Amino acid sequence: MDTIFDRIKQANHLNDNDDVIIQYIINHLEEIPHLSSGELARRTYTSSTSIIRFIKKLKYQSYNDFKLHIVSDLKNIKNPTLSVMPNEDMLSLVNKISEIEINIIQKTKELLSMEVLTQVMAYISKYQYIDIIANDTNASIGDYASHLLWSVGKFVQVYHHSDKELYVGLNTRQDHVVIFISKKGNNTHLKKIAKILKVRGVKTILLTSNLDEGLAQYCDYCLYGLVEQTSAQLRDSVFYMSIKYILDLIYVILFSQNYENTIQLEQIYKDIYEN
Repeated sequence: MDTIFDRIKQANHLNDNDDVIIQYIINHLEEIPHLSSGELARRTYTSSTSIIRFIKKLKYQSYNDFKLHIVSDLKNIKNPTLSVMPNEDMLSLVNKISEIEINIIQKTKELLSMEVLTQVMAYISKYQYIDIIANDTNASIGDYASHLLWSVGKFVQVYHHSDKELYVGLNTRQDHVVIFISKKGNNTHLKKIAKILKVRGVKTILLTSNLDEGLAQYCDYCLYGLVEQTSAQLRDSVFYMSIKYILDLIYVILFSQNYENTIQLEQIYKDIYEN
């Protein structure tokens, strides 16, 4: 059975109103079965007629038929098969990964503490210097974050060598924020560094799947990155997707807070880079 995402991909002649409706549905999928067509129209600043036309373009018989299929889709999205099967066909993998990403982002959003995020953003906004400590694959996520945060006026360095990480702990000043990225949060070396920073009064933020022990005990604030009990092939990908969503969120908040300066910096960068 085609999911709503399959039908959206296959639909023809979608217009601007349809794009607005699609975006709302994707961001509020669990709410849709409880909304009337009129309420969905109100929330998308469209009309009931636009909603019905959109439903027809997706080849649903009626709005109720559309909502029934959404319920079915939700069950599948909440419990995707997070594994790669032998000789699985390409279309199946395309659909599977898109469903997994939607599921991971939604779960990360649901588990995100707005109180902690607010506190984290207060310090990231306050301090211009950010040190990211992360090893292996997590260092790649750190590099991604570094690129984003430089573009909003932050001075960001990523450390993934043990000796430099230790020197960060020993030398970083109190006008820096240190971000640890650690899936399990149990790396002994990173715990030593976090202890040192805590004693020295340097603010620390941890992105991890382990909020109960290890690094979390020594960091000021912790944000949860999802790790599903799934196949070894995709476990790292799930954490990466979840952490990337959090980093993207931090970036857009800073962008919004420093909108004019960020636009000006981007234009200067573009002028120099392209000439």
